[in-house]
Amino acid sequence: MNQNCRLSEASDGTEVLGIHGAFLSPAAVGAGHESHATAGDSVGPRTIAAEIVWDFLESEALADEWAAMDEFGLCEPSTSLDWTRALLRAHVTDTDTVFAVVLRVADRAVAIIPAMIRRERVKGLLDVATLQPLSELHNTHSDMLWGQYSPDIVAAFFDAIDTLPVRWDVLRFGRFLESSSIARQVSNFLARSGMPHRIRREQPSFFLGLDLSYEQFLAARSTKFRNYLRRKSRQLRATGRVNVLRAGRDLTVAEAYRHLLAVEERSWKHSRGTAISVVPRQQLFYRHLFEGAARRGRLHLMLMYLDDVPIAFNLGITSGERYSYLKTSFDETFRHLSPATVLRARLVETLIADGIRALDFVGEPHQWEEQWTDTLRWHSSVLVFNRTPRAMLYRLLAGLWGLRNRTRDDHRVHYVDPRE
Repeated sequence: MNQNCRLSEASDGTEVLGIHGAFLSPAAVGAGHESHATAGDSVGPRTIAAEIVWDFLESEALADEWAAMDEFGLCEPSTSLDWTRALLRAHVTDTDTVFAVVLRVADRAVAIIPAMIRRERVKGLLDVATLQPLSELHNTHSDMLWGQYSPDIVAAFFDAIDTLPVRWDVLRFGRFLESSSIARQVSNFLARSGMPHRIRREQPSFFLGLDLSYEQFLAARSTKFRNYLRRKSRQLRATGRVNVLRAGRDLTVAEAYRHLLAVEERSWKHSRGTAISVVPRQQLFYRHLFEGAARRGRLHLMLMYLDDVPIAFNLGITSGERYSYLKTSFDETFRHLSPATVLRARLVETLIADGIRALDFVGEPHQWEEQWTDTLRWHSSVLVFNRTPRAMLYRLLAGLWGLRNRTRDDHRVHYVDPRE
């Protein structure tokens, strides 16, 4: 698979703005195209019924359909019902308009997209109503929950949001994986529809394939790294009794969460105000995510203890044969022993033993991640402009801002410095 494919490409290599032509009906654009399903039954050209559900968490029947669709394991964990519930409880405000687009074929749900409309001020200049999937509230890959990918389903989604009774100006997806099926389907649909839009390359994230044994994985690392890992492992053992425990197996989920917060409180992030322990919304989000993911057997939390004191953790969510890496931290007191590096090596070993085939660093790129893999997957952001005056003004401003940033290198990795 080509990880560097572009959704759209302009001569200057920066971004593509949508066609200036007239709008076509989204349903008309999608009609007559065969679907290219990757799992489940093919949707085909059959009629897709769209429904806007406002109190979607109140429906047990919809929850069952949601869980069944999520079991395919094709979509990002951020599209799951557990993740959505956690976002609603922690990151959605009373001023946000929240709903779900439910698409059905013959009374069977084939797509569920929880979304929200939030009023935002863009660059301090313009107030716009931004429509986005709820999963965009957390820094992961953009996605939507489909039973299968199909141009008919993508068209039906755009048809549904076109009929919303609440005004929206801009539809935003922040971090589609360029190589993903959903990114290609959305890009192809927008190119056919004539809807004004902008597609721009965004920073990549690292990806580690785990199709080797742990011994082969280590052998593929540099000699310097292997020696460093052995030295720090010895130093940790010489300092005290080292244990590695798993939430839900070796200790309760509630205990593991308390120990995670204890590590965060002693990390460098705490004093800088970015640790889970000092951000109430993050505490609420992860507490609810822990509860839901643990019930479904998807929570993967490993903690390292030195003489029974937690000093490091790795937090992820498993989906099918994939591990999505969400958080890691360590006690700053033991920085010289590199507990996070040693625990991460144990994580890789455990994932391989458990049959997990991929470790996905879902966030922005950090330089330390290069120690573990050199595979990058690039992202694209998508802005779709509605037919409102504010949307047209935003589109004009976005074009001007894009001209100002023409010199940026879309193929250069800009590492995030977490301490800034």
